[in-house]
Amino acid sequence: LGVLVGVLAGYSGGWIDRLLMHLIDILMIFPNVLMAILLMMVLGRGFLGIFIAIGLTSWLNLARIVRGQVLQAKFLPYV
Repeated sequence: LGVLVGVLAGYSGGWIDRLLMHLIDILMIFPNVLMAILLMMVLGRGFLGIFIAIGLTSWLNLARIVRGQVLQAKFLPYV
């Protein structure tokens, strides 16, 4: 999810980039542990709930890193 959002934001640019980065900034306000606990309350107990909660809260940093790399590579001469 993080790679997909990061590539989409970095490659498209413009208002899509701003919208996705603002969404990520809003989601990064909340601590990962708090978000994971809230998601586990919705998804239920068990290993599957834990894995889904961790996966849904840990993609934000990856999306920002991938976006930066795509923006950097977008303007290289060979692209």
